[in-house]
Amino acid sequence: MVNLSILVGNLVDSPDLKYTKEGTPVAHFDMITSETWSDGDRKKESTERHHVEVWRGRGEACAKILTKGSLVYVLGMKITNKWDDDRGQTRYSTVIRAQDVKFISVKK
Repeated sequence: MVNLSILVGNLVDSPDLKYTKEGTPVAHFDMITSETWSDGDRKKESTERHHVEVWRGRGEACAKILTKGSLVYVLGMKITNKWDDDRGQTRYSTVIRAQDVKFISVKK
């Protein structure tokens, strides 16, 4: 079985770097990917927003170098978290846990 996601897209905002209780760094950022195609004489586009988390040294590098609009390549695993909110509703969130991040074009 393989759980592998490959994304190339632009950051929505600069990464947010936080630390766990144990002091392990983790950066979070959202990125946008899009797909375009033609439907007869009409051009169509579909855009997706992805939540990405990057751990340890790679996360620190992302937080230090990347900014809003940077173009990145992300290789990682799709992780779905499940919890019950305060009203008893089951909630889900999906994140890409990056194993590798390549900086294609960094915005200053």
